[in-house]
Amino acid sequence: MDLLGVGSVYYEIMYDLPKNSNISLEEIRMDSSKPDQLLEKLQNACPPLYHGIGGSSANTIYALSRLGYRVGYLGVVGNDKYSKETLSFFKDVDSRLVRRYGESGISIRVFDEKETLHLKFPNSNNYLSFIEDDLSIINSSNYIYLGPIEAGNPVNSYKQLLNFIDDSIYIFYAPGIECASLGLQKLGDLISKARIVFVTKTELELLTSSDLSDGCKAMIDEGARVVVCINDSDATIVSKHSNYTLPFKKTVLKDNTDFLDAYIAGFLSAYVEGSDLNICGNAGATVAALTSTSYGRKSYPDSKFLKNILP
Repeated sequence: MDLLGVGSVYYEIMYDLPKNSNISLEEIRMDSSKPDQLLEKLQNACPPLYHGIGGSSANTIYALSRLGYRVGYLGVVGNDKYSKETLSFFKDVDSRLVRRYGESGISIRVFDEKETLHLKFPNSNNYLSFIEDDLSIINSSNYIYLGPIEAGNPVNSYKQLLNFIDDSIYIFYAPGIECASLGLQKLGDLISKARIVFVTKTELELLTSSDLSDGCKAMIDEGARVVVCINDSDATIVSKHSNYTLPFKKTVLKDNTDFLDAYIAGFLSAYVEGSDLNICGNAGATVAALTSTSYGRKSYPDSKFLKNILP
């Protein structure tokens, strides 16, 4: 396969509360202990904008499958009613390493006029693991993308996995905000083996306790070949010998909750084709802009789109 993704998988559902709704974001926030009951209450208040696959790494892999790449996934979904719909998005993904256990991870996003409430219930994602029999599939990939994990012990899980990965495989890593808050010292072993590290500006500051310039340099010094930092309006792409800042494309924005996931998919689609970092950055921005025009994963582009954006 071209690329194997590793990380969390969620059943995600989005709602837009109408002005005259009989429930508020604060009530939802206070009543967030039982996702099934909460979903029933929201369903009675308004129809969902989107329901289907969620989770940062899973979104990226789904996007790459839409773009025509041979991808696989290592993760855990629940053994319940939500997993069937979640996995329907993986019909073109090698899912032999996706296991079923317990209750599905649930991601609920609720929009109103002022803010967005995001509730996560990791559930089955706490049990992400691999066994010796998985290694032949894992090492059949040319690239491995280690995405954010919000549950379990992600740093140790990823470090253990890297001990069994062939040296010829390129590693891409996006720590996410939870792991970034652990700091550079604890993530150093992962960053040093990463061909590319993807972070937001907030994650970079948490990770390195430095500003954009010094933070990127710190990760390059740690061993990362390339650091991609996503800001509000642009992306900074830094390697040992180059530094680009590329503005994002203007779009009719509806939902940017998966902007980074889509950006990474676009960036990697160009990177595995041998494009330079400038083209990779523009590919990432183009894919992310398109996906932001509708809610959830509805606007993820296909392989025809990819042919039009790569030289």
